[in-house]
Amino acid sequence: MKKRLSLLLMAFILLMPTTIFAAPDNSNDASSVNVNAEEEEALPPKLQELQDYADMLAPIEVYEDKAIAEYQKYSIVTTSNRKTVYNSLVNVVIPNYKKVVSMTAKVKAPNAELQSIHNLMVKGTQLQLEAFDLMQQAIYKKKSLTPANNKLEAGRKLIAQYTAKLEEYAKKYSE
Repeated sequence: MKKRLSLLLMAFILLMPTTIFAAPDNSNDASSVNVNAEEEEALPPKLQELQDYADMLAPIEVYEDKAIAEYQKYSIVTTSNRKTVYNSLVNVVIPNYKKVVSMTAKVKAPNAELQSIHNLMVKGTQLQLEAFDLMQQAIYKKKSLTPANNKLEAGRKLIAQYTAKLEEYAKKYSE
């Protein structure tokens, strides 16, 4: 059960539930496949809801990964890379992150407690999208990036709260 809890927590922290919950390759050992199936059935209802929730988030990962990977390429904006960063925001980061926000907002958690936690993620991703839009405008107008960075940090804080609350939820129902 503790191992299962660790896997659940990692899934939410990394937003990679399909990879983490993939069954190990034990094709030569039929008995271990049956044990894994029994473990799946033995998952407490609240933790099963948590796993179902993780599965709902899995498709979002592709867009988030693209947006974040592109954003991280240009962590410092200079006069020499300003145009490249702007084009990156316009063509890759913002479109992909809009999909993240849209898809995150459409997710309905399996229970009220998880939905309350999920709302932190929705607000956090919305703030980060607003930050990316502010960055785009600031780069275009050659203005300060401070307001965008502040909004980005506010979004990160909400997402950190989301992660902490998911960990609390998993611990609470695994005992």
